Amino acid sequence: MTKTTDRTHLIAFLAVLLGCAVFVVRMASPYLLALFLGGLMSMLGHRCCRWLQVRGVMPRLASALTTTLMAIAIIGPFVGFAAMGVREGLAVRRSLGDGSLSTDGVAQALRRSEPLRRAIVSQRVLMNVLHDSFRRLEEYAGAIAVAWTKAVPEFLLQIALAVISCYFFLLDGERLTRWLLALSALDQDVQEALITSFRDTAVSAVLAGLAAAACQAACISASFALLDIPRPFLAGAATFILAWIPIVGSIPASLAGIAYLYLQGSPSRAALMIAAAVAIGSIDNLVRPLVLKGRDAMHPLTGLLAVLGGIEMFGVMGLFIGPVLAATLIELLDLWPSISGRYGVELKSPPA
Repeated sequence: MTKTTDRTHLIAFLAVLLGCAVFVVRMASPYLLALFLGGLMSMLGHRCCRWLQVRGVMPRLASALTTTLMAIAIIGPFVGFAAMGVREGLAVRRSLGDGSLSTDGVAQALRRSEPLRRAIVSQRVLMNVLHDSFRRLEEYAGAIAVAWTKAVPEFLLQIALAVISCYFFLLDGERLTRWLLALSALDQDVQEALITSFRDTAVSAVLAGLAAAACQAACISASFALLDIPRPFLAGAATFILAWIPIVGSIPASLAGIAYLYLQGSPSRAALMIAAAVAIGSIDNLVRPLVLKGRDAMHPLTGLLAVLGGIEMFGVMGLFIGPVLAATLIELLDLWPSISGRYGVELKSPPA
């Protein structure tokens, strides 16, 4: 009777615990990505915060200074390029609305290009194509502008929550980690390996991607500005986003710049843009090894799937979350042989 009563009490407790956990997670679900980003920022700034504390800085002040540094280094470039991209996009939208960018003007510009003048068969066909393209472009630009305007308050709230959570993770993160590990059923060495994976492999991969994306975006914007190509900041913002996708990087913006210069009848500047595109494309191979510092880089196919899948599941934040989750899974798979041997699970060796 006692065992039955104890089992009933246990089931009741677990049911209440599960119900509370479900409601709390559901309540906090809109902000879990911001908390994740804040935790990621705190891991990146962990050593800096401890360095300040060792030199006599109070924990609260050290956490605040480190949070400020992480916000400038991590969120600053992303917000900056996004803001510049939105500004350039709105400028294009205004040009379409006030007529400064018209089909007649584009048609005249196309006729001034020798390659296109030879390819244009009918003036009427050209004008029909341009009218249809401008109508679709104006509708698309208007929809994007409305969507961005509606998303700005939520975006700012998420960024603010990420910064606040970074501060508290730096201040109380070790105590929270010890509490969570005490509740975990994983062995001590597995727990330590996962923490190491987050602080080293996964976080470094995200930091390397951020550094490479920022460098490529800055270089493509500078190239557009120096070669008098319109909308350099829009090209930089697009490159900053696309640079997270392996193999893609700065290729779309570079091709757009090369095509613009060629159609403007300036082959010399187009050649300079080609040289700049090759140099910018190689930045990724220089920056990532410097940031990773000898750690194994993620395979390009794995990185591609992690970024695309992360964006599909988590939105823009998936640029950061996807690679972190993929690196954590790889770390768990690397740990599996030692764990399986500990519990007597035999693994067949791969054929030679």
